Amino acid sequence: MNNNRFDKIKHIAYKNLVYRSFKSLWNYNKLVIDRIVNLAEDTDVNGTITNIQGGIVLKGSNLWMLICSTMIACIGLDVNSPAVIIGAMLVSPLMGPILGLGLSVGINDKESMFLSLRNLGVATGLSLMASFVYFKISPYGYLTDEMTSRTSPTILDAFVALFGGLAGIIAGSRSNNATAVPGVAIATALMPPLCTAGYGLATGDTQIFGGAFYLFFINTVLISISTYFIVRVLKFPLMKSIDEQKAKLAKRAVYAFLFILLVPSIYFLYTSLRSLSQDKIIEKFISNNIHEDLENGVRWSIREKSDSTQSLQVYYFGDYIEEDRTRKLEASLNDIFSGSLIFNYFPNKRIALDLTPTAAPPDKQKAQMAEDIERLSGNLRSMEMKLRNEISDSLSSRIENLNVRTEKTEIIDVMNEYKVLFPEISKISYGHMTTDGQDTLGENLTYIVKWKFLNKARISRHKTKEKLESYLNVKHGAAVDVIHL
Repeated sequence: MNNNRFDKIKHIAYKNLVYRSFKSLWNYNKLVIDRIVNLAEDTDVNGTITNIQGGIVLKGSNLWMLICSTMIACIGLDVNSPAVIIGAMLVSPLMGPILGLGLSVGINDKESMFLSLRNLGVATGLSLMASFVYFKISPYGYLTDEMTSRTSPTILDAFVALFGGLAGIIAGSRSNNATAVPGVAIATALMPPLCTAGYGLATGDTQIFGGAFYLFFINTVLISISTYFIVRVLKFPLMKSIDEQKAKLAKRAVYAFLFILLVPSIYFLYTSLRSLSQDKIIEKFISNNIHEDLENGVRWSIREKSDSTQSLQVYYFGDYIEEDRTRKLEASLNDIFSGSLIFNYFPNKRIALDLTPTAAPPDKQKAQMAEDIERLSGNLRSMEMKLRNEISDSLSSRIENLNVRTEKTEIIDVMNEYKVLFPEISKISYGHMTTDGQDTLGENLTYIVKWKFLNKARISRHKTKEKLESYLNVKHGAAVDVIHL
């Protein structure tokens, strides 16, 4: 009996010991977790409110910083330099009014909220205007990869903005907040999409403008919401009391707005994953069934054939694949797509396989060879005709230049000799004249002669004229017209 009683006491004591041990362990773990997740421990409420409200208004140095960061971001986007773009993020003061908007809603400060909205609108408009002017006068002005990456934001970009905003307000509410601010500025990336939207305005491309501005708008909204959330979690003091009924309506409106805002980003994410999955399936299929060397031996592309069919064109080094084998490969490829999870709910278009090898079947090789020979012969004939024409034109030009130089030499001799041989002539001149209704100028060389002794007998003048004409015909080796005055 005593042994049974002793066993009961022993059992109760053991249970109490285990209970106290587990309770002690639980309390310790709770203390550690509270220490890790506790945001209020090192919070500087008044300093946070003062700092954020001080950065709402963009004027003076802040305004110049905004313009400088816009120009830096535009240059970085224009030359496709990530390092320059990061520099623009670090100096951008756009976070000020965005954090101010979330803070003012969180502490129910309507005056600060409208001030934040006004300054955010001014900063956005000024940045768009500056980037518009830059890309209008830029000597480059081409769409770069850095711009393209900011025109199709996905839900992942929204998460980046959300967690970046959380990090920003958490870091900003600490007593010592200098370490995380540069990283937050880079993570939220407000300036690059805004400048890309300016590029869309400058080039008139509404798709680029819409996609880039949508990314900027997502970042702005989610940073403000994350700021509001942390402000409420840390229980910042309210400027005015909040009507519970109105607060519930406001929350519902915010949830609905967020849903509508994020739907396009979810669609962009789906299309991006779908495109990536399609590329991976095609590359694996080609590697397994057509050619292993995807880097050097294969080139492929997808083209639209109709509303329900796409053409997969594969160019590869290898032997010809028979038509029956090609059709089996095509059916196998479409079965792979139909079995893929991402293509189940929104089926892909049917893919027609078009293979182009370096080695064709014998009959096609002969036809191709005959076609190549005919094309080469045509090219040779064309080159021969072109060369003949060029040689003919060159010779004609040289002959014409030689004739002109010879004629000028003969005319110079006439001008030097006529005063000695024909003293009866007072003056002689020359030129080319069109005669007998000819259509081209410069056909006949013509001399105009003026006599000294007009009162002499006509017989003497006639003999001198005949002598002059004979002299000129012999000198030029051709008939020359002579007009006597």
